[in-house]
Amino acid sequence: MKIFLTKKQCQGSVLVVSLLILVAGTVGMASMTTLLSARSRLVMDLEFGVQRRTALRNARAMCQHYFMSRGVANSSLAVDLDLGGGWGKVAIPAAAQNPLGSQQEFSLKNLLSPGWNRGFTEEVLATVYQSIPYDTTGAEAQTSLRVQLKSRSPLLAGNLLVLHHPMTNSGTIDATISGSVQVNGHATFWKDDTFPGTVGNLKVESYDHPDVISEAIDNIGGNHIPPTNYPFFARSTGYDSVGASGSPLTDGRFNMIQIGTPSASPPDPDAIYKQNTLHHKMTANSSPTVVNGSFDYTVGAVSGDEQGGQRRITIDLNTPAVSPVIVDDGVFYVRFLGYTSGSGDNELPGFVIIRSSDLLSVTFENDNDRRLVVGLQSPSLRNVSVNFTNAVSWRLLLTSQLTSTSWNVPVGDTVNLYGGIRTDSTVNVASGQLVLNRETNPDVLELMDPREGWVEIYQN
Repeated sequence: MKIFLTKKQCQGSVLVVSLLILVAGTVGMASMTTLLSARSRLVMDLEFGVQRRTALRNARAMCQHYFMSRGVANSSLAVDLDLGGGWGKVAIPAAAQNPLGSQQEFSLKNLLSPGWNRGFTEEVLATVYQSIPYDTTGAEAQTSLRVQLKSRSPLLAGNLLVLHHPMTNSGTIDATISGSVQVNGHATFWKDDTFPGTVGNLKVESYDHPDVISEAIDNIGGNHIPPTNYPFFARSTGYDSVGASGSPLTDGRFNMIQIGTPSASPPDPDAIYKQNTLHHKMTANSSPTVVNGSFDYTVGAVSGDEQGGQRRITIDLNTPAVSPVIVDDGVFYVRFLGYTSGSGDNELPGFVIIRSSDLLSVTFENDNDRRLVVGLQSPSLRNVSVNFTNAVSWRLLLTSQLTSTSWNVPVGDTVNLYGGIRTDSTVNVASGQLVLNRETNPDVLELMDPREGWVEIYQN
């Protein structure tokens, strides 16, 4: 049976279908509008998230730059650092301690200082303030950053040979190394003109250099190795001079020995600037024995006599009390008698600064098992002979500023130095071989040896 629709019936069906399509389209458009609105909100939230993460990264970078530009010293007053672009600010609280003189040991992680997880920290809790999206009350989100201002003696951390930039611009001084030297640890070459042709017969386990290496350096096995300085992390060695006019050092120069002018009365207004000088660390808790060219008697471990008509100072490490010793002008020879009476770990370390402009030689006699820190500083850019007599093993951390050293080891012999060398001047091993090893018991020395400082930042 056939069914025939009339014209009116066909028109009604079209109208119904059109209404259905219209309804479906309306629902679809509404759903699409809702979806687009949610998508737009998601994109905006993601943009706010990117801005927040960028602001936090900028906050970390600004904290890093702020403290490094101050030589890793804490701020003495509270300060707010504007992140710019309406992204908020970083609030750093007031503090006065110089981390290079801190006695608070590491906390949290230790990212940059190698070995034995020792070292010191001053912690600053910085706060990042940022506006809250869609909030009309002016409230701010707060994120706490643990800024760890860390410091440690590089020599005691295993960086056994460090060649620094010299503090002076004089062309008569340069940090180079020559002769047979083996470093059973790490080495750092700060000077960008240390290469080529200025490393002698040097062998190291690893090394840093902040510029392009143009001379191959060998490892202990005699094979060429590249530097491990990716990245060559930013660090500070304190200030170029003591006092409020001092500028922070972050370029590889160092001022480890400068004494400065003592304060007329306590508290010392320049104490924060002195805390990384060898003199301050040596004399903070004891008075030094000061000797010069007229010293000709015996005080404790120190005695004076003449050698060829010129003043000689002898320091006997076998004497129980080796107080801090400062050797002034008029002294031509310094002789150390090594500790051979048993285990040197049972004795207090010895600390000596030699700053005589007349100094010609330093002699180490016999072996030495007592920890010893020596600073050499010559105001006249001298070259000093370092001699060994009947010695194959010495515990010594040597800091040499503006003083080149020529090491005389008996031909064919080897001297093992347990500690390391830090200098801005030439190190020339004229004969024999010098082997640098790590100090085996650095605990007391960690407080006494000049340090490097750096910044590590963690989210609280």
